[in-house]
Amino acid sequence: MKKKLAGVFFLLVGVMVLVYPSFTSARPNDVTRDRLRATPLAGPNDTTITLTQIRKLGQPTVRTWVASGGVADSGSWFFLSFDDSGSILHSPVVGAAQLTLLLVGQDGSTITLEQNDLLNLEWFIHDPLDSPEAGSWHIVDGTGAYSTLHGAGRYSIEVHRISDARVVTWQLDGHTTFGEP
Repeated sequence: MKKKLAGVFFLLVGVMVLVYPSFTSARPNDVTRDRLRATPLAGPNDTTITLTQIRKLGQPTVRTWVASGGVADSGSWFFLSFDDSGSILHSPVVGAAQLTLLLVGQDGSTITLEQNDLLNLEWFIHDPLDSPEAGSWHIVDGTGAYSTLHGAGRYSIEVHRISDARVVTWQLDGHTTFGEP
């Protein structure tokens, strides 16, 4: 059972880390960048970031994001890394993982964030395509309009099946601020 569980997990992770579509060149939007720099937000501001991943059988995975509140932007996102430090193989029930994601905004500015998760592997036994997980997130870096963005919060994941597609939605809620730490 442990071998089957580990095999299913590695298959799922392998699919998740495929980076598609490739980065496209984007011309920075000076108006957006100047607006963000000209109006620094004082104190922590409520921010919601919604990441969506749509995987259709036989089609490339589509990953988009949209943010509102302290940050208002949208674009595509990519998995940069997944690290469980071997914890998943050592326990058939629970493991810890850290995911690093890159969000690319409309003007090409980026946000790099990390998600920390305590994985409950029991859902693999019941339904390997359902992952009711939650955890925390924090911003580790930014470029362009987001070079001084800081923030952190909690997230939850929902998985839905729609005909021949699986839609995974990460809801990140927290606080962000622009400025030097």
